[in-house]
Order: sequence, then structure tokens, then C-alpha cells
Amino acid sequence: MSINLNSATLKSKSFFSKLWITDEGLIKMNYFSSTRNQSGNVKRSNPLKRLYYQYIVPHVFLGILIFVLLFIPRKLLAHKHFFKALQEIIKRCFDLIGSLTALILTSLVFIILPVLIKLDSKGSILYQQFRIGKNCRKRERRAVSISVEVERRKMSRRKADCLGKPFKVYKFRSMKQNAEKTTGPVWEIDNDPRVTKLGKFMRPYHLDEFPQFINILKGDMSLVGPRPERPEFTSQLETTIPQYKRRFDAKPGLTGPAQISCGYDRSIEGVNEKLKYDLQYIESNGIKKDCKIIWDTVKKIVSTHDNSS
Repeated sequence: MSINLNSATLKSKSFFSKLWITDEGLIKMNYFSSTRNQSGNVKRSNPLKRLYYQYIVPHVFLGILIFVLLFIPRKLLAHKHFFKALQEIIKRCFDLIGSLTALILTSLVFIILPVLIKLDSKGSILYQQFRIGKNCRKRERRAVSISVEVERRKMSRRKADCLGKPFKVYKFRSMKQNAEKTTGPVWEIDNDPRVTKLGKFMRPYHLDEFPQFINILKGDMSLVGPRPERPEFTSQLETTIPQYKRRFDAKPGLTGPAQISCGYDRSIEGVNEKLKYDLQYIESNGIKKDCKIIWDTVKKIVSTHDNSS
């Protein structure tokens, strides 16, 4: 009694194949010995390809599933912090991929802008400034002391207690060298005389903030989140605005919902308005929401170009 193995294979679909292979892939891989093309000639299938898709890939996924179920404690799987930590890992991977892609796409900017900055005004190309990041020990609410300048003329310094971790942020210099020598740390104003000619072009398009992709790679910042503030201002804002401390529950970002809806910080009222958007993002964030915010940021920059032209 002879049995046609090809027809038997096509008619019988195993449970394992149904679980891992789509219908289209199942039909392709069930032609074990041969398939016929339109001309009627026999076309042999690739045995290595069949072995890879039918046996190796399903067993790898099955092994990962068994490892998760057997070796990770059930209490950890049921714990709320497990999924929060998993979400942070996914967000970190998203930041790494996004920042690396952005650095590749904007590589021409990193070649042209330094030359233009040097030709435009005297001073360094990059500008480094202390900003306050995420609080590493949220439960303790431990304050971190950082030395900040009070008056550059007297070279006097004081300690500012901040609830976040301080780090150095990188920017293309858009202001004159030693712009705060006489004024000290102040917010930006309309028609700010400290801004250079090239800086007036860079700042509306946020070209000066492109080096912050390096901060994202270092782990100091994220693609999306509340903008990091200077320690000279945070110590004052924490006492003026009670909810301001909650901004340090999340890692600071390159952009955020507050940057789409509002402009630069120029008053306490403006900070309070942006804080509402930041707290809403901290309460409900995710990769899907981050993608939408990044897309809205790109559209805003493009619309700025259209309005200026």
C-alpha cells in the first residue's frame, strides 16, 4: 500500500504549525519534496530555509516562553514594578534607536553648523550647561546639592538643593560668549540682545538642541519628556510651585507636549502652564504617545519654516 506523502502533508496541518506559521507560510512550507510552477516543471524547495522557519524559529520562541514561565518568580511577574521596569527598558531601546537614527539623518548639520558658528561669532562651538534630571531615589526624595553661580562679576557661588540628578547638557552655542557675565542666569526675552545672528536662525528650528542626542545616548535624557531646567531656577520654582517637584519623576526629554503647545519659559505663569502638560505626560506615557509627540514636533518645526518663508 503506497501513501502519497505530499498530499498527506498538505491535508494534515499540525497544531504546532497552526500556532507559529501563518496560512500563507504554511502552504509554502508544506511542499516538502517539490512544488510545481505554472509551466508544470518540478521546483525543489530549500531544505535549510524550511528547517529554519519550521523548527528553529518556533523552538527559540518556545524556549523563551518556558524560561519566562519557569525561571522568573511568579511574584515578580505579578508585581506592578515588573511591568514598569519592562516599560522603561522598552523606552530606553526606543531612545537609543531614535537618537542613533537622528544622528545619522542630521549628520550634515553637525558638519555645517560648527563652521557657521565659528564664522558668525567668537567663542566655542558647543555650549555645556548644568541641568537637573530624573530623581534617582524617588522614595527618599533626597535633595542633590549642586554649586551654582550667583553673580559672575563677584565670582560668588552657593549651594542649590535640587531633587533631581544634575548633568551637563550639550547645545550648539546660539548666544554670545559669556552672555550672562553681567546679567547672571535669566530667562530669554523678546529680541534678546545676547543671541547671535546665527542663533536667531537656529533657535526657532531648535537646531541648537541637536547635540542633545548625545545626552540621550548617554542616558541623561530621553527623546520625549519634560524639558530639563537649570538648577538656578529649579530651587526657586520648587518653592513657588508645589507640584513642580513631580517633574523629576520622569527622565527629561528633548521634546514633549509642553514644547508643542507652549514656547520658551519667560515667566512663572508660563512655567505653571507647561507643568500641566508635563504632569499629564508623566501620568500616561507610552511608545505610541511618544511617536505622536515626535511627529507633532516635526510638524511644528516644518510649520515654523512655512510661516517664516
